[in-house]
Amino acid sequence: FPLFFPERRGFFLEGTTVFDFARETGNTIVPFFSRRIGLDANGAPQRIDYGAKITGRIGANDIGLIHVRTAGSDQLIGEDFTVVRTRKRFFLQSYAGMINTRRAERKTTAPGRQTAGVDFVLSTSRFRGSRNLELSGYYPWNTRPGIDSRRAAYGFRLDHSNEPWDAHVSVREIQPGYDPAMGFVDRSNVRAYRPALGYTFRPKNTSVVRSLSFDSIFDVYTDLHNRLLTRDWDYKVFHLQFQSGDNFQVHVLPTYERLENDFEISKGITLPGGSAYSFIRYSVQVQTSNRRIIQVHPKYEVGNF
Repeated sequence: FPLFFPERRGFFLEGTTVFDFARETGNTIVPFFSRRIGLDANGAPQRIDYGAKITGRIGANDIGLIHVRTAGSDQLIGEDFTVVRTRKRFFLQSYAGMINTRRAERKTTAPGRQTAGVDFVLSTSRFRGSRNLELSGYYPWNTRPGIDSRRAAYGFRLDHSNEPWDAHVSVREIQPGYDPAMGFVDRSNVRAYRPALGYTFRPKNTSVVRSLSFDSIFDVYTDLHNRLLTRDWDYKVFHLQFQSGDNFQVHVLPTYERLENDFEISKGITLPGGSAYSFIRYSVQVQTSNRRIIQVHPKYEVGNF
């Protein structure tokens, strides 16, 4: 799957949080990824003729606008890139928003590729008195002539981040034609489910142990016919954190993987598409506090693959 390389250019980094979309963790849903502007597929720079950006807040509305024009060359076509992002804040911690992007080649008659999306967050820190509860969702879709008509991605996330119990569950579908021209997609044509449950215990009257926690996270991927593709279970047997900031963890990692296509794992050795593999790995991790002069993070992992 493609790798996500973070943006480094100052112009695009300033005020970047205005353009954030959805509350999914990682880089799963990114309809606007600024590295698609002024860089080719290999990361080589393309000259930018000009760029303008406006970000700010008007009342309860967050607003962001970017327009950039890249220069044409013998290898690359000059293009116009436009992004509009708005968020309407309401209550104390909630919002509803939309995003629209357009990427169009200059000096051609080809239509520009557009992506539009809506997202929302309903959040409170007063659930059952003083508990945190958050429900979020999103629905981006894109134009892509000649490609599969299913060009959307959508999902929901319910998050209960509290102590001692911490739980969340998320569900999403990324259709085969979803490919935002100014965005990033790590994996398409899948449904993904992620339930997680954790418990944290904080002992009293001890100068040694700060907390002891246990949690379990499932990552399950199926195709759009609900055939299982990947199942990763990260079972944290325990996570011991000391008052010093050092911590110690033990994990059990059962994994299932079914190949969608033939995969040449080594020269002359191809694993056939449709074959399935199950294996279990075990890991032990130690991490010293980052306030120490020298910080170490050793990890030992063993098991099948």
